[in-house]
Amino acid sequence: MDKILNGSTLYDVLSAIVPGYLFLLWCRIVFLPKEFSVTGLDELSLGIIIFVASYLVGLLLKFFLERLFSSVLRNQFSLMQKACKKSEIDEEEKKRILAVTDECLFKRNYYIHYYIAVNYNANSSIGTIEMQIAFIRSMMAVILLYIIAVPKIASYIDLNCNYSLGLFICLLLVEILITLLIFSLQVKVHKLVWEDSFYAEENKKNNKRVYYEKEFIAGGIVRITIVL
Repeated sequence: MDKILNGSTLYDVLSAIVPGYLFLLWCRIVFLPKEFSVTGLDELSLGIIIFVASYLVGLLLKFFLERLFSSVLRNQFSLMQKACKKSEIDEEEKKRILAVTDECLFKRNYYIHYYIAVNYNANSSIGTIEMQIAFIRSMMAVILLYIIAVPKIASYIDLNCNYSLGLFICLLLVEILITLLIFSLQVKVHKLVWEDSFYAEENKKNNKRVYYEKEFIAGGIVRITIVL
């Protein structure tokens, strides 16, 4: 239970609260005058309101961005194939997987391997990396907003023209780098899926404890039967 709660807390902080707060800060800088301040609330109450608002806004960002970029930054056919080629699994198994050229069938096969990898490998880091991807995806949108609002931000914090240009370049560079990073992490997830599912099967062959049966059916797809 403690492990679950700790993982949930990490996920909330990275992928919801931080981007949500930065988005609210962006709204404060862009839409409200510099002299604006909240009166009538003590610091504790204001802190709680900001915390809750940041969390809710962060969840909304995550929800919309996941659907907006799901076909671009997640589960791309080409990335799955690339990860399979790079994976450290048996060459015969690799050839069998890559022999499926139909995208729908290939993805269905991948999802089955994902299920095996996540459920039968307690030490897998797939979940952790997916948390990182969710966080970076939210930050991509927030940083883009900051790039667009550089003149307003520079005016708000009294930056001169040279520093404003430097801020713009730095933010743009960070945006490019994290975009590349998210593709790299996604390939790593796919690679772990192929490897973890393969070695779960190897453990089964060696009579180690597993809970599924796998059989091949038409089109190179596998069918999973849970063993109770």
